[in-house]
Amino acid sequence: MILFLSSCFKRSLSDDKDLQFGRSYLGEKLTSHFPNNDVFEKYVVIKDTSAYYNTMDMSLTLFDSDADKRINKVLNEYKNKNIYIDNDSCIVVLNDFINKNDLSNISNSMENNSDYIYSEPLKNYISKIYKNCTDKYKVIPNFWQGYYGGFSSQDQIADTRSHLDRNFKFIIIDSQFSDTATWSPKLDPPKSYMPDPVRHGYSRGIAFNERERIIIYWVILW
Repeated sequence: MILFLSSCFKRSLSDDKDLQFGRSYLGEKLTSHFPNNDVFEKYVVIKDTSAYYNTMDMSLTLFDSDADKRINKVLNEYKNKNIYIDNDSCIVVLNDFINKNDLSNISNSMENNSDYIYSEPLKNYISKIYKNCTDKYKVIPNFWQGYYGGFSSQDQIADTRSHLDRNFKFIIIDSQFSDTATWSPKLDPPKSYMPDPVRHGYSRGIAFNERERIIIYWVILW
């Protein structure tokens, strides 16, 4: 996983090597919603292509004035898409068992048993799913590693399913699920941290927080 924080007067996102590597690696179809133009405030790129948890992801977070104009643009561009909140019944959070407090326990379990997720005592390491969803399920990232809105001043992870502040809302631009197929050769089809009917798939979208002036472009594969 790579975390890159930049603070500058003006910079083109098309010049950011981490972002462009991620776009090239994951493909234009999955990352076409990421902006490439100039930014004037700090921004964060997080990408994980290691498939350590049989998942891959990339996100770009913009703040303050850069976020303001893009939130308005996104709301207009995707006005026909539904807007979700963290606790909607059809939302599934990727690997929602991962957080800062128990990450070391999960890592230790993996070292001791490569198939730990399927062992009876550790079945709690499966993402939670609401059975009362009356529409199609929507999968969003687990933002446990992002300090933006996910941590309070006491450095505690937000007490939400996505680990983002409760003021965040989500737009899912595109997603696809499968029982057996994956969208990257690095992902292992027989294994999954996700429940049926979203055992494998991809999802791409945008999270935004108008109050805190934050917008996050993301893509996940599992």
